[in-house]
Amino acid sequence: MVAVLPFLIAASLVAATPVEDREYTFMHFLVHPQRPQLPTDKAQKVQAEHLENLGTLGRAGKLIAAGPMENAGRIRGICILVVPPDEVRTLMAKDATVRENLLVVETLRWKAPVGFTGKAKEPMELTQAGLAYFNKGPRWETLLPAASETLWKEHEAFCASLASEGKILVRGPVLDEHHRREILICRSDNAAEVEALLAVSPAVKGGLLAVEAYRWWYGKGTLPAKDGD
Repeated sequence: MVAVLPFLIAASLVAATPVEDREYTFMHFLVHPQRPQLPTDKAQKVQAEHLENLGTLGRAGKLIAAGPMENAGRIRGICILVVPPDEVRTLMAKDATVRENLLVVETLRWKAPVGFTGKAKEPMELTQAGLAYFNKGPRWETLLPAASETLWKEHEAFCASLASEGKILVRGPVLDEHHRREILICRSDNAAEVEALLAVSPAVKGGLLAVEAYRWWYGKGTLPAKDGD
């Protein structure tokens, strides 16, 4: 199988103090269920074309952050784009890894602060952050509305506290009907540490939400809130 090298794209946006939210497309590259075994020379060519495609999207200002995920099962990497999901799927259909049935694309509409990304350093320097999901929990469907509302309020206060401490850098809801309900970028790149931190949320302890976390690799400078340390 072709090795998925870090496809890290310099963000085209200049760092800014977030003053409002906007909608992004949060995209997963997932391992194709019938992923073929490619000869080494073809695999290298596909990988080079893949990286060039992402670079082109970054230079065009459509792709603002990207990078591989570590030990994330089918999720090989993520991209954050400023164009709608339909356009993302059209753009990524041309990607060599998608054409060759190595990867498939999953898109989510994600609301997050304007200007949370910055310009990655050149030459590229790799660094890591924690990327986490709050998913529907085991009691999502069965909790009474009043109980759910209480847990949501407590969850919001909990996350706001972590954000004020600098432990959560970016957080926003998934706008589609999907088992993933929130996506977060966290300061720690230790997936187990991030998962343990977020598992203390009242909504997780109450069964409304569940949490999973991974290490995400990206180009240093893309996250000014972390990379300015």
